[in-house]
Amino acid sequence: MRTALSKTALFLLLISDVGYADVLFTTPFAPFEIDASASAANTAKSFSAAARMGHFAWTGTTPPGEQPLINDCAMYTGASPWPGSCNPAGMVSALQANGSGFWVREDYPEAEKLTAVNAQVSHLTGPLRSPNVVPLYGHADHWAINHKIWKNDLGAVVEFDFYDGGPPGERDGTRSGYLTGEQFADSMTWANIFYKVITSVPTTDPFYNRYVSLWEPPPGVEFPVASVDYRHSLSPLGGDTKVTPELVRDLALKSLQVAGFTRHQEEWPLFATSTPVLPFEVAGVYPDGSDWDYYLVPFLNRDYVVGLVLLEKKTLRFQMATVLKAPLPFQGYSYTQAREIAQRSLRSGESIGQGVLTWDPISTGEHAYSPMVPYYEFEVYSDGQLIGSAIVQTDDGRVGKLATGQMSRRLW
Repeated sequence: MRTALSKTALFLLLISDVGYADVLFTTPFAPFEIDASASAANTAKSFSAAARMGHFAWTGTTPPGEQPLINDCAMYTGASPWPGSCNPAGMVSALQANGSGFWVREDYPEAEKLTAVNAQVSHLTGPLRSPNVVPLYGHADHWAINHKIWKNDLGAVVEFDFYDGGPPGERDGTRSGYLTGEQFADSMTWANIFYKVITSVPTTDPFYNRYVSLWEPPPGVEFPVASVDYRHSLSPLGGDTKVTPELVRDLALKSLQVAGFTRHQEEWPLFATSTPVLPFEVAGVYPDGSDWDYYLVPFLNRDYVVGLVLLEKKTLRFQMATVLKAPLPFQGYSYTQAREIAQRSLRSGESIGQGVLTWDPISTGEHAYSPMVPYYEFEVYSDGQLIGSAIVQTDDGRVGKLATGQMSRRLW
């Protein structure tokens, strides 16, 4: 394994079309996506899948099976409120017992967010190029492997790439969707949306409200946490340009280009040869409750969505992108269509408000899937009193109802 490291722990230099260099730090072996088996919510299956990807990314050998790894993790964990009685300490022991390497865990309190993210960067960009096995959204049943980190030519981190360990089409126990395919997030989106403290276990659990990462250092060697600089992607706008939906559509590909997305040699041609359509303007919410205004731009090929790009509203800076494993028919429900659908779902005596296209992780409802799948939400009133909201999915027009405590904070 150490011989493989010496040959593969190298960075790749790519020159983009906009004249600057990006440096890729990746794991000793390029992982392939391993998805958990079905019915993964409230289980350790996603954790096992992410750990198995970590095994391959580090050793290049066949990982242990899903259930044997879960069984070993539960044995080493003991009685625990974690899904499948498998917590991070138990998974580290299970990986070590299965020939995956000298895995360890690190965890930091919420107040040390910058240190936690810096540590993750140090693991992968340091001499060993260790993968990071981390929870997403702070959910104990939702894990991923961060296998690539990109820096610009000034040494600032600009992108985190990762695979979600959950099964396609399913959602975790708090109804956040498992993502399929390789995901590309700028550094701020990674830190503000995906890499969060664990919150879905009891407050008495030692990992509650802590940033957790599993990685593989050699035994007896300490690697200091480096101070890291982070940078937003560049904006394609110039001067006081007025942003319109038509301009967003026309500049979507340019936004990817100036962000250096051309470094992705497989994904860039797909976007470059597809057609962006008018975007969804989303009044979203960051987990901390602050406003997150963004545009979601579908890229189509023959009326099928092949990729999605998320851009910051004011600057059109790249924040996130994904390529669909299988193209999907484009629905693109409009505000007017969604309002009519919501209106038909009302009971006698109920009425709806103006509503908003939003995404807010505060909700545990069916709609809180991914910022890539926003939803229309309309206030519902009965006899003049707010009683909740009706939501309409942008991808398939499904209707749901939420209590007032689950409503998007953009409606408060």
